[in-house]
Amino acid sequence: MAPEPPPTVPAAVYVAGGMHAHTTRVAITGIDSCGTPSQAGIQTPLAMEGLSWPAGVALHGTPPVATHAQPLQIPLMVHTLRAHATSVYTSDVVHAAGAPAPHWGTPTVGATPHAPSTCQAQHIVYYDTHGARGHLASGTTGCGILLVDGDLEINGTFTWYGAILVNGGLRLSGDGVQHITGGVVVAGTVTATAGTDLQILYCSEAIAQPVRSLPLRILAWRDRFPNAP
Repeated sequence: MAPEPPPTVPAAVYVAGGMHAHTTRVAITGIDSCGTPSQAGIQTPLAMEGLSWPAGVALHGTPPVATHAQPLQIPLMVHTLRAHATSVYTSDVVHAAGAPAPHWGTPTVGATPHAPSTCQAQHIVYYDTHGARGHLASGTTGCGILLVDGDLEINGTFTWYGAILVNGGLRLSGDGVQHITGGVVVAGTVTATAGTDLQILYCSEAIAQPVRSLPLRILAWRDRFPNAP
């Protein structure tokens, strides 16, 4: 038996399908804010031509941008971890129209934009959009792992502590600060629209913490029978 490993998050943002920011208010750092060796700010299996952003975007890491990376098995990671989900949603929205934004824990944001958030609550949220684009409303917060099968749009203010794995594309839109301490892995394209204020800080502790309480995995099974007389 062995503990469930944390999801593979090799950068503050790993994106398989390209990333395009249309706002200068982007700060992405792979410098581990939780103390272990630093990662890339952005990592992709694509060439640099698959990435674009305006001058003024702040990217930090070792290196700030890493291209031609080894592809990740994102569908497999989502499939494996969804078995441990504490909340499951199977619609293109996770809250009724006009209802408050969902809260899966409330991170305590760091004192400065470069300081990591903290959170004691830990959730594993699985969200299957069934082919539509899923939406998270302004004001959504969470701590743990967010797993998404399908495309996802995060609109307005958003705070997350932990890993976000999207088996699809990710669109970041609206006014308000979107702050993520942990890391983001996206199988499709990441788009940040004009006006979005995006802050992503890599944090290995935030990524590893949610799986520590999961049951051990059985790696092999052997039946033993008594010797026949």
